Order: sequence, then structure tokens, then C-alpha cells
Amino acid sequence: MHCRDPPVTVSAEVLADYVGKYDFGMSSSSRDKRSAANSYAGIGADIELAEGGARVRHPFENSPVAGAGLKVGDLITDIDDVPVKGLMINQVMGKLRGVVNSRVRFKIARNGQDNPIEIAVTRAAIYVPAVELQVRIDGGKLVVETTGPWPVLDFEKGKPVAMPAMSDNEFYVDSGDHTRISFTRDAAGKVSGAVLNPGPWEQKGVLIGKRPS
Repeated sequence: MHCRDPPVTVSAEVLADYVGKYDFGMSSSSRDKRSAANSYAGIGADIELAEGGARVRHPFENSPVAGAGLKVGDLITDIDDVPVKGLMINQVMGKLRGVVNSRVRFKIARNGQDNPIEIAVTRAAIYVPAVELQVRIDGGKLVVETTGPWPVLDFEKGKPVAMPAMSDNEFYVDSGDHTRISFTRDAAGKVSGAVLNPGPWEQKGVLIGKRPS
């Protein structure tokens, strides 16, 4: 099912199963630790799809791109000579991530400058702080927002986003990066976790607390 297809109707009982807080960072018992479980090799920037490329929302402190001078609002138009326009967010993330110490080149369009900027950076281990998503029901729809310290794809703290259903257990954002979220169940059939953008670059979260809908 494509995100632009008519949404599926999901019963209130099923929606209620998904209400709660999901941890996409470290486990609650190891929040102060940094390990491979909460890191990846990349450039160290929060990005979003935009007209003509991928816009930088936030370069992480002490990251490769911060050292290279990338700024908030810069538009990445090409990655390793491949145009970003027309790519999905997962494809862009896949091109920016790679092996530690490997190089990636991209072109930047910056407000106030006529000519594109060419930057080459070396990928490094990027450590991700705990990120949590709060899922609730509002007006008969599943609503999601970030409650952790960083925005995640289409989700930001204080800006709940309604997600139409693709199926009984998968939902999507009908704007922005068209982020998808699916829910997983344990052997007993109870909801135990969630997956952002199921596929090669998926991010898995664990249900850590139920909240009233």
C-alpha cells in the first residue's frame, strides 16, 4: 500500500493497544552508557526532505559535518555525485551512513550564496541519546510525538502528528518524510515494540510504559 492510498479503518480496540511510550534509544537501565547498540557511522546531522534535496535541521555537536562547517538550513543537493532530489528519506540516510573512517562527498546549496558548496567528510561513530516516542489516540486517530531530547524524522516534541493507518499495525505520516511506524507483538500477542520505517534502515523501539488514550 502506498502512503497516498486511502487510509484503512482500524478499530478503537486495536488502536488502544498501541498507546504508550516507546524507547528508540538505550534501554532504561543503561541510559548513561554509550555502545554500538545506540550508535551508527555517519555524518552527524538531523535532516529532512525538502524541495530539491535534503535540508539540514541540526548538525550534531562535535560531528564530522559540524567540523566541516555545515549549517542549519543548508540544502544537500548531491551525495557522491548522485542527486538527492527524488530520493526517499531512507535512501538519503543510506547514502550518508556507511563505515567508520570512510569518506562521503556532497554538494550544498546555502542561502545567500550563488554557487554550490562542495564538502567531503569522514564518517564517524555517531552516538544517539535516548529518543522516546509517545503514542496516543486523539479523534479516533493514532497521534505520535517525540518526548526525548531530539526530533525523530517527522516527529518533534510538542508537535503531535496524526498518522493514518496503512493496515491494522502499520501507520504513516501523510506529509514531510512520510515516516511509517509499525507495531510488534510478543509471543503472548501483546504489543511490545514499534519499528520506524520498516526495512534496511529501520529503527526499533521498545514499549516502556502504557499511557491513557
